[in-house]
Amino acid sequence: MSKSTIEIYRVATNKKYAPKGLGSAIKFIQYYLNRGGSGISNSQRNRIEKAKEMLQKDLRRVSRGRGHRVVPRHSRKPRKFGKNRISSIKVLSWNVLATAATKYHSPDKKSELGKYQKDRHEKIIKKIQSVNADLVFLQEVDRVFASKLKTLKNYTTIFKIPPIALPKNAFGNAIMFKRNELKKVPGTTKLLWSKSEKDFDRKNALMATLSWNNRHIDVVSLHLSGRKRDARQNLLNKIRSQLKSSYSIVGGDFNCDTKKKACLGKIGMKMKSVPYTTCSFDYDPKHRPTEIDKILVSPNLFLDKYDVAKENCNKMRHPYKRLGSDHFPLSSRVAVTIYAPNKCEVLATKKFNQCYKKNPKLFEKCWFPAVKSYKRCIKKM
Repeated sequence: MSKSTIEIYRVATNKKYAPKGLGSAIKFIQYYLNRGGSGISNSQRNRIEKAKEMLQKDLRRVSRGRGHRVVPRHSRKPRKFGKNRISSIKVLSWNVLATAATKYHSPDKKSELGKYQKDRHEKIIKKIQSVNADLVFLQEVDRVFASKLKTLKNYTTIFKIPPIALPKNAFGNAIMFKRNELKKVPGTTKLLWSKSEKDFDRKNALMATLSWNNRHIDVVSLHLSGRKRDARQNLLNKIRSQLKSSYSIVGGDFNCDTKKKACLGKIGMKMKSVPYTTCSFDYDPKHRPTEIDKILVSPNLFLDKYDVAKENCNKMRHPYKRLGSDHFPLSSRVAVTIYAPNKCEVLATKKFNQCYKKNPKLFEKCWFPAVKSYKRCIKKM
C-alpha cells in the first residue's frame, strides 16, 4: 500500500492476494482505507483511491463481457482528501435570561420594562446573527422575545411553553435552524414536561427531529433544575429515553457544575469543556464562575472549535446590561464521522493486525480467519 498506483493495482489483481477475483481486491482496499490506513498521508490515500477506481472499472467491464484483464490507463486526476472532507454544522447554545429573571441580576431587584427590554433583546439578536450558527438552542425564552425570533430571515423557530396556567412572563426553550441547511421532520416536535413539581421541578426540554444530509438528527434544547438533583436526573433520563435517532445533539443550561460527574450522570454522549459559561452561578454558595451550559453529541458525531464568548468576570458587576444575558453564548462545530466501525469490525481488525505482525508474508492465513470471526460476531449481534 506504500507503492505507486500501478504497483498497488497489479498486486491487487494477483490471484495470490485476491483469490476470489476483483471484488475481493476492492473489498480489501476499502477495508484498508477505512481501518488499517487511518494514519496514512493524503497523497498516499489518493494513490490507493485511484487504484481502487481502476479495479472498479475493470470489474464493470468484466461484468459486461469485455475480458478479464484491462491495461490501466492514465485516468483523470484523483480526488483530493483534506481535513475539510466531512460535512459539519455550527451549533449555538445560550441562556438568554428571561425578562422575569432580570430582577435577580439587577441592583434595584426589579424586572426590566419597556425600552430596556427592547434594547436587551436587540443585543441578543445581533449576537445570534453575528455567530451565524446553523442550529441554535435558546433557554429562558418568553413570549415577547419568541415573537421577535420568528421574524428573523433564513431561520425557522420552534418555541413551546408547557400548557398549564402560567403568568404572562413565563418562559421556555426554543430551537432555531437555518432553512437551507436543515429541515424539520413533520410531527416530531415534543415538549418534555410534567404537571407535578416533584418530577422536573417546573423545568422542561424542547425536542425535535431534523433532516441533515439525508440523516435524521434528534435535537434537544433543555433547561434543568439547579435546586433538586433528582429532578435534574429525571429530566435527563426522560430525554435519553426519547432519543430514537442514531444521531443526536443536546444543548442547554444544566444548572450544575458540568465538570463534575454527579451533574450529568451516565449521559453516554461526547462532550468538551470550557473554563466557565457564567460569572455567577446562583446555586453556588460563593457564586463563582462555573461551566453550567453544555453542548453534547452522540458518539458517532464529534465536536470541533468548541468555544465560549466569555469576558473577564472581575470587571463585570452586572453582565446582562452589556451582553443581554448573565450567561455567555457557547458555540461549536458538529461534524459527522466518515466511518464509524462497530465492535465486530474493531475486534476483527485487532485479530488481523496481531497475526500479520508476526507473519507479514502469510497474508491469507491472517485475513480469512479475521473475516470469519467478523461474520460470527455479526450473527451474535
